[in-house]
Amino acid sequence: PAPEALIATAILASVTGDVSVQRNQIMLVAKSDDTISQNDVVKTGDKSSVTILFGSGSLIRVDANSQIALSNYSKDGESWIIKINQIFGRTWNRVQKLIGSSVYEVNTPTAVATVRGTAFGIDTNASGSAVTVDEGTVSAKLVDTKSPDRKIISEVQIHKQEQIEITPQKVEDVKKAIEEKRPIAEIVRARPTEKLPEWIEEHKREVEREAPK
Repeated sequence: PAPEALIATAILASVTGDVSVQRNQIMLVAKSDDTISQNDVVKTGDKSSVTILFGSGSLIRVDANSQIALSNYSKDGESWIIKINQIFGRTWNRVQKLIGSSVYEVNTPTAVATVRGTAFGIDTNASGSAVTVDEGTVSAKLVDTKSPDRKIISEVQIHKQEQIEITPQKVEDVKKAIEEKRPIAEIVRARPTEKLPEWIEEHKREVEREAPK
């Protein structure tokens, strides 16, 4: 039989301000160089942030007032499985080119973003999720928010310097268009963005500052 995937650990490379990790229902104060693993929840407060480094070389930078859960993080041979549940707030993700059957996936209430190697930001709040691509291509799968098993109803490709907003209303509009056999392109089309949001630019600068010289 094939060997089981190994549960991996990720490193909190840079902790700024009020950052906590919830593990087995216990809330811990996070410090730089701490490790996290599958099922841990990371939460940031005001004027706070944290960079999480994965063994694959990819990273996620969690903005202030944000919460993510590392829902699946394991290594199977040469393949890395990284699945993040972005509960609310903003993240910037820089993903190394994936090999084999590796997966890098960010779930939000309205979409699932999957990539093979790129840089992108996600802003999630009560009104939906916005995905902005800095490099490469992101596949955004629209989730039926009323389906208990998070059924995927459509998929959109977002390319470099494009952005898409996926709201619960857009999801319902797409469902209706599919039922009525109408085109959905105009409902969820990615739009060009002349420049990246300032919060993404700031995270890029911080990652450059943190990089080993």
